[in-house]
Amino acid sequence: MQRLKASSKKVSKWAEEKVSTLKTSRNRSTSRTSLQPSPLVDEHPYNAGRLANNEAEEAALLGSGTPSQTTAKVERPDIPVITVNDQRTVDNAPPYDPAWSSPSHSRKTSRSTSSAIPSSPTPSVLQHAWALAKSTLQTALPLGLAAAESFPIAKSVLGAVVEILKIAENVQSSRRKAVETIEELERIMATVEGGGERVQELWKEHGLCLMRILEGLVQMRDQDIISATLTSADDQGRVDEAVVKINTIVRTFHLQIALQTFDNVMDSDSKRELERLPYSTDAAYGKGRQSRKRTPCLDGTRKEILDELDRWLTNWSDFRVFWLNGMAGTGKSTIADSFTTRAPAKGVVVSSFFCSRDYESARDITHIIPTLAYQLAFDFPPYRPLLVNVLKKEAHPAVLTLEEQLIKLIIDPLKSLSQQTPFPMLLLADALDECDNLRIHSLPFIRFLLSHVDDFRSAHVKFFISSRPAHEISAGFRPDWSLTQHDHLILHEAPLLDVRRDILLYVDFKLKEIATNNPHPPFIFTADHVEVITRTAVPLFIFASTVCAFIAGTSTRSRRSPMEQLERVTTAFISTASSGDAIQATKALDVLYQRIFVEAFLAADGKDYDDAEQTRDALFVVATILLLSQPLGLSALADLLGASFTSDRIRSLLIDLHAVITDPDDNSEPVRILHASFQDHLLTSSRAHPKFYVDRAEHHAILAMRCLQVMMRSLVKDNICGLFPGRNYHETSDGKKELAERRAQCISPTLEYACQFWAEHLVKAQLTAASVGLLEGLQKFAAVYLLRWVEVLVIIGSLDRAVPMVTELRTLLSKSKTLQPSDSSMQLLSDIERLVYGSYEVINDSPTHIYVSALPFLPRQSILYRTYAGRVSPKLNIVDVISGAPETWDATLRRINVPSDVDAVSFVISRDSRTLACHGRTNKHRPGSLILWDVVSGRRIDALEDELFRNQFDMTWDIAFRADGRIVGLSRRDLRIWCADLHLRRVEPVRLVVASRYMIDWSTLALSTDGSRLAGAVATTTQGERDIIIWCMRTITSDVPGGSNELAMTTEHYLHLSSSAENSEDDLCQASICGPLAWSPDGSSVAALCEVGHVHLYLIPRNATTSYSFSSSSYKDIATAACGDEPFRTIWSPTGEYFACIHSRNHSGVSMFSVDSTAYGDRRVPQLQKIYSLQFVEGVHAITFHPGDICLTIAHSTFKLDFWITEGDRATLLTTIELPDREDEIQHAAYTPDGTRLIVCTHRHITILDVDSLVWSGEQSKRPTAVTPSTSSIHDLCFSPSGRFLATTLRSGGQHMLWDTQTGHVVQRFRTDHVMRQVLFSKGEDKLVVVSDDETRVYFPLGASDSSNPALVIKATPHAITSFHFASAALSPDDTFIVVSEGPQRPKSGLPWSIFIYYVNTGQELHRLEGGTPRSGGPVSWSSEGLIAFASSDGIRVWNFAELPQKSSCSFHLESPHQWPKFTYLSFSPTSERLACTYYRQRRSGGIQFSAWSFDLISRSTIYQVDVPHAATEMTGISPDASEIYTEQAIYAVDSESGTVSMLGATTETDSRPRYFLSNIEYPSVLDLQRRRVCRLSALARKSRFRVHGHTVAISDESGRILILHIKPLPPPSTGSIR
Repeated sequence: MQRLKASSKKVSKWAEEKVSTLKTSRNRSTSRTSLQPSPLVDEHPYNAGRLANNEAEEAALLGSGTPSQTTAKVERPDIPVITVNDQRTVDNAPPYDPAWSSPSHSRKTSRSTSSAIPSSPTPSVLQHAWALAKSTLQTALPLGLAAAESFPIAKSVLGAVVEILKIAENVQSSRRKAVETIEELERIMATVEGGGERVQELWKEHGLCLMRILEGLVQMRDQDIISATLTSADDQGRVDEAVVKINTIVRTFHLQIALQTFDNVMDSDSKRELERLPYSTDAAYGKGRQSRKRTPCLDGTRKEILDELDRWLTNWSDFRVFWLNGMAGTGKSTIADSFTTRAPAKGVVVSSFFCSRDYESARDITHIIPTLAYQLAFDFPPYRPLLVNVLKKEAHPAVLTLEEQLIKLIIDPLKSLSQQTPFPMLLLADALDECDNLRIHSLPFIRFLLSHVDDFRSAHVKFFISSRPAHEISAGFRPDWSLTQHDHLILHEAPLLDVRRDILLYVDFKLKEIATNNPHPPFIFTADHVEVITRTAVPLFIFASTVCAFIAGTSTRSRRSPMEQLERVTTAFISTASSGDAIQATKALDVLYQRIFVEAFLAADGKDYDDAEQTRDALFVVATILLLSQPLGLSALADLLGASFTSDRIRSLLIDLHAVITDPDDNSEPVRILHASFQDHLLTSSRAHPKFYVDRAEHHAILAMRCLQVMMRSLVKDNICGLFPGRNYHETSDGKKELAERRAQCISPTLEYACQFWAEHLVKAQLTAASVGLLEGLQKFAAVYLLRWVEVLVIIGSLDRAVPMVTELRTLLSKSKTLQPSDSSMQLLSDIERLVYGSYEVINDSPTHIYVSALPFLPRQSILYRTYAGRVSPKLNIVDVISGAPETWDATLRRINVPSDVDAVSFVISRDSRTLACHGRTNKHRPGSLILWDVVSGRRIDALEDELFRNQFDMTWDIAFRADGRIVGLSRRDLRIWCADLHLRRVEPVRLVVASRYMIDWSTLALSTDGSRLAGAVATTTQGERDIIIWCMRTITSDVPGGSNELAMTTEHYLHLSSSAENSEDDLCQASICGPLAWSPDGSSVAALCEVGHVHLYLIPRNATTSYSFSSSSYKDIATAACGDEPFRTIWSPTGEYFACIHSRNHSGVSMFSVDSTAYGDRRVPQLQKIYSLQFVEGVHAITFHPGDICLTIAHSTFKLDFWITEGDRATLLTTIELPDREDEIQHAAYTPDGTRLIVCTHRHITILDVDSLVWSGEQSKRPTAVTPSTSSIHDLCFSPSGRFLATTLRSGGQHMLWDTQTGHVVQRFRTDHVMRQVLFSKGEDKLVVVSDDETRVYFPLGASDSSNPALVIKATPHAITSFHFASAALSPDDTFIVVSEGPQRPKSGLPWSIFIYYVNTGQELHRLEGGTPRSGGPVSWSSEGLIAFASSDGIRVWNFAELPQKSSCSFHLESPHQWPKFTYLSFSPTSERLACTYYRQRRSGGIQFSAWSFDLISRSTIYQVDVPHAATEMTGISPDASEIYTEQAIYAVDSESGTVSMLGATTETDSRPRYFLSNIEYPSVLDLQRRRVCRLSALARKSRFRVHGHTVAISDESGRILILHIKPLPPPSTGSIR
């Protein structure tokens, strides 16, 4: 709020200053009755209306009733409408304020406020001004040539220029320009004078430029080119030219001052916030000019186009997006460059983004809006605090969506300033087609820009885009065919006469420039030369620029003089006809490119090479530049090409190709071709010179080998950047900065390139018998460097490339008939693909986790583990998996945990098999969710929440991917339809249009497979007739001006279901339809199931007048007889050749039909024929076909998947697997369209299975299977006192196990038949006590193989009213006795609890103690001093064992601090003076509250009773002094005086403290005491159990999986230099 007030004050201050300035301007104008604009000003309507707009603004600011009568008409919302005397109408334009044309925004002036215009200067004044100018130059020139080292001289030049302009100020037509420029210069004089040494240093260079302008004016005066009074028309034109140049200097100086102010004055808070924006310095205006990629238009050219852009810019009624569209070579970027430089002269603030494939950040479309906002923060100070305020509210501004970027960063802040900003903001994005961002493309960017045109109007924003007519961009503009949201200009359709004139002017100018730069020998050209080049070039400017660059040669070395080059060029093209055809011009361009190579490398005869070796190397370099996936600088290019190439040698090889390839001054700047047409020329054999044609496949193979060599040379160690394994460098800005620094030091640009693109080059190479070396290099790389390659991808943020790269490479190699890599290499590639895919989040979290959290958990028999496990650096060998790692790969590629607060309802896979979308329901207080995953890489893409996703009824959703990538969703019961645009993260409702006389049967509604249509059954409300309606989704245009369009499902066809007397039982008019209709894959028909057991197929008509309907053969006698019920759900096979359905009674059967094609009129229609039926004991929850129709997969309620092969009229079971998700039912199953993945969805998990390993991998015995889970999830884990043994018990009874934690082997198994309660070891580790509901067993000695014969069994007491059960047990300090608590099963039975004490060795009962009649019993504990405690819902009872049996009643009873708590842990202090416990209770507001209670047994008083944070879902103990509470996730310190609990930070190890904790249940991580991440555990499901003993960790989850880990302590973070 303070920043908003500060911004408001700035704007108010600006308004006050403007009022003062306008008063000064009015005083000057008192003697004026009219002021006609000069012809130069009047050329543009904007300039014509500028003075009138100033008058209008003056009237508004000063509060006068009406402005002057000599004002122009202005149609701007915030300025009154004013009429001119001569009735001329001027284009709408904002008032001009020259101060806003520079970033300084200061309206203060040192000018006199004289009320009259100065009269013509006297001769003495003129003489003084010109004399001052000459004397200044006499002093300044020598110093100027020496780089203007003297500041006073630079300042005196400024003063002399002011005096000359004061002469021009008295000339009527030049007055305004002169006055404004003088004011600017005088302000600069004041700024320089009082700005200190730094400002004066900045001014020196600008003073030198100003001196050159002054020198030119004095020379023209001495040569009588201009008069002393500057009154003639020629004088005025030359002065105007000088003023334009001076204003350019002023703007540049102001910009530097603004940047200086930003660095020195802007508060560090604002500076830090702005730096959080993901902006691109590589897309800045000056970057393209530095690399010769972009130049401005030559003066006098492109005049009509620039004038049209000016008219759009200055028209206040037009805020449509402007699209400058042109083919390659038509000069789009040149025009955009000129437009950028012209706009500030009109008082417009410009922010630009010049896209370029050369730079990663400049080709990322997500950086455009943040970069524009970042620039505006510099150039428009009132906007800056508003933007900073927005950024402070955004935790992660880098992940804002495109639309959020536009609204939050641009539109909303500028809307609040629109009433105070009398000028538009120009936002410019050039060469949008060069953006190749993989996630968000140009189409949605265009679409949401067009949708915000009204917002642009409110915010005074003009958005300009230039691009080629690429399909994706054109598709974005195409729906706006009426041009209501955008305007466009097509360069390649510009009038040829205009294009010819501009090219002619350009060629003439460039040839004159060559003549000036080449006086010896003289370069003389004629009009014929210009004509030949111009005629050949039209309409391609690129031809003209290339030929001129070719003629000019280089300053360092040229084989021929420019004159010779000119003659050769004109001779080659003298016979070219002037057609203006782009195809003919392209052929001429090919001839030119050939000529450039011939002149560069061939001898005079044009046949032989001038220097064969040099030519070969040069062509090799050129081919590399052409085929690189990302441009490299000279240094990086030399590193890639090998030792024989250096930066200087590459520069020398390319020196004669300066006309087509850049020659950067800096070796780090990318070397690039100047135009894409040059690449097309050399890579096309029919276009290139035979000696210079580049073979793509051959050179890609060379580049692939070079990349492999670079990686094998550079990836010499694990942890290449020396990162600390326990640190997440992405969590803090300091961590990100350090990671960036280490990346810059340790990973070269060449290595980055090689790691990202080696596989791409290899895939594009054509493997032949000569590629043996490449194959050997690949095999060596796979055997040694795979993990380090993945590590680098994580560091540079490109891990999502890994899986697609390997997948494509494996596909290529498997199909190669000429070369086959070794089986081990192929298996290594397959293993690394599975490793990255299954552990994507784990690896992407930190580069070192590829070694720490991924490799140790690989299958022990996998080639990757056996090859790499023994090679990992000892510093990274932190986790040793003792037990729990699989032996072989199973079929599960990846198991995705759906967020804990979301239940998956339905999912769909995109047509390209890349994106998985899951729709889930949340609690009633939140909207539903749409979560997206990348099926190829395995990463989570996005998650959308919207009220339209809210799921009010279970299992009623249907979703589908549209062809344009949008997702359509249908909620059947409430007839709600939505359409989600994933790129824009926008969800729109879709209106269902249906006549009021129809009543929709919601249960029958179904979306077509492409989401474009909807089918459903309806009944008329009056006649009872039934129809099937087909709806089609369309965009309905609003009839209201300015109204928004809407999406709607409109009726496409009515299929009337007529009654049939002949076959009444097969009539849908007489029977209800069961379940949703089923669309055929091609969308030509729908299938309906009626409750009497018939399938009806309805053919959708091709037009509205034709209707086909027919009934298929009935399978009632087969299906109903077999399963005793009607069909429930149907599915078509992807090819449409099969049709299957599930029977509804217990979902226990499946029937399969073949679909034959039959002629019906002029169409082929499907007919059904039953093949077979399958019956199952388990219920069937989902069925799906493999895309090839070969396999039918059936998902059962018992978590099984059956794979059936259809062979003729019978089905063969191919294989069966079980899924690990035992506590959730399968909801959906589907194959990806490419058939490589099977995706199975439950409410809480999504499992992705590898189809090849499941179905097509050969012998059944060798085929991997999914993990077979335990029959029950783990109830508890318990370490023995020394940590040697680990006992695991199951929740619902069954086989429990005793593990040796050193070997990971099971040393003993034991079994119970009832619910488990507790397991505990004796202190000597020779006994194990297992407590279940009905009995307590004692096993000894441990490790005995016979698990069926425990040494002691204690049965629960039988009772007539209710059964009794055991709750817990404890051993005496010497392991001689065991105490067991026993109570009634029914909490409110009123029966007492008993505490039994037995001899461990014999089972003989020693004592029986009364435990009261609580609602529930809890743990028991035995202290070192012989005290026995029992915790129950009514408190804690304590007995003294030494006093038994004389005193059988409890020594004292501690009443519970809360009503009916559930005690979970009870412990005595070592001295038995204190007692501590943990418990939980139900909150009145809902949920569970965990608490801890400590009691002093001596004083019998409470030490503390505290609530533990809810995140601590499992409390595992209390420290001996009760000052710390241990949970699975943290240690909490208790302040007994204040009764507060706080999480401990970095702590030291003690014997009692656990050394590790579990964090982040969705993706569990093991943390140490300092809460540093030791490793991540991607394979675990939710509800994990976690126990620690020393450095041994045991973990289990709901699937029954058990992990035993030995962890080495993390070292302290290293400091100093990187090793």
